[in-house]
Amino acid sequence: MISTSKLFTLISLSVMILFSSVILVQQIYEYRTSLSLSDQLQIKSEELSFQTNILLEEISFFRNQTNLRKVAIETLNMHSPSSSEKIIIFKERE
Repeated sequence: MISTSKLFTLISLSVMILFSSVILVQQIYEYRTSLSLSDQLQIKSEELSFQTNILLEEISFFRNQTNLRKVAIETLNMHSPSSSEKIIIFKERE
């Protein structure tokens, strides 16, 4: 028969192996979860960077006076006022 000391050692090692494997599975799960979150954040960052670049292009487009005038005339149907459409307001000095 196996002595009590050897049996205790065998049971202890078995419990340690089981505990170690459970911890390993937990660490792998946490790693994969954090990796997935990291990938999602990376994708979101790339999307935001793309949108930022688009907005910067739009800003540079509308800063150009020629483009601004073209958009105002074509899209908003704006025009320079005629003499009859102008209203002049004078402010009295105190």
